[in-house]
Amino acid sequence: MNVFPWGQCTWWVAQQIPAIQLLANLGNAMNWTKALSAHGWGEGTVPRFGAVACYQPGAQIGGPHDVAESVGHVAYVTAVNADGTFTISEMDDPTPGVEDSQTVSIHPGLTFSYPPEGTEMSSQEFQQLQTELDQLKQATQAEITQLQQEQANLVKDTQAEIQQLQAQIAGSKPPA
Repeated sequence: MNVFPWGQCTWWVAQQIPAIQLLANLGNAMNWTKALSAHGWGEGTVPRFGAVACYQPGAQIGGPHDVAESVGHVAYVTAVNADGTFTISEMDDPTPGVEDSQTVSIHPGLTFSYPPEGTEMSSQEFQQLQTELDQLKQATQAEITQLQQEQANLVKDTQAEIQQLQAQIAGSKPPA
């Protein structure tokens, strides 16, 4: 269960990395690097797929007017590019409850927290899981569509039977 406030950046990152949901008292986003480090997470200045990007208050996130608030900001690193930029998935930048992704650069006031060894997932593994999830969604939608069609046919058949029974009843009544 995600104990972080819904719609906030901390909630979103915990949704992306469920192991974080098991950790207590991480505090505001600006404290996450040290707090995660205390739980065995690595700490550094190089982006990695699956890392938590931890921004200190006032640190630039994306464009020149996109800076972390007074409590800091955290985001989930979804890709690292050859040119040194990286893509983050985030929430509450600037709207609570709205997820977005953006490709950003390293700026002062940014550190990364790396999951403990053995818990990281490669981008290839992530892509494979994403593909499997998409396939499951498609199969589920196909099953739902089939069940809806079967339900509609049952309703149609039932209505036809009711009309036949009503006609039989009406035809078997003695004249008044």
